[in-house]
Amino acid sequence: MARTPDDFDPDELDARWDDLTSRLGPLRQPRDDGRVVSPVPGTGGPRDYEVAEDEEGFEEPDPPLGNPDPATVLAWLALGVGILAVFVGVAASTPGWVAPLGVVLAVGGLVTLFVRLPEHTDRDDDGAQV
Repeated sequence: MARTPDDFDPDELDARWDDLTSRLGPLRQPRDDGRVVSPVPGTGGPRDYEVAEDEEGFEEPDPPLGNPDPATVLAWLALGVGILAVFVGVAASTPGWVAPLGVVLAVGGLVTLFVRLPEHTDRDDDGAQV
């Protein structure tokens, strides 16, 4: 029959624990910056190392920005101005034609953006470019 923790004497448990921990050898000590370092060289874990500083200081270049199509820019502008005009026309005391004009602008900009979407996309292409 297996022994349960209640069957052990607390002094016996402490003695067995001390025996087990003394056989472990030197334990890793935390450094000032919170990382754990092994006191014996070559016994550290896979993350117990420091990366050498890069002398060149690599800076990632800015990606080239393409020239946007004027129709696309105008469509985004119409959509933004239209939504803003709807909110202003509803919230403030403006002439009665502001909110309907905002709706026309927003719908026109949205329709233009949808019409200008590419008709065919390659599903096998993940978009990565070298």
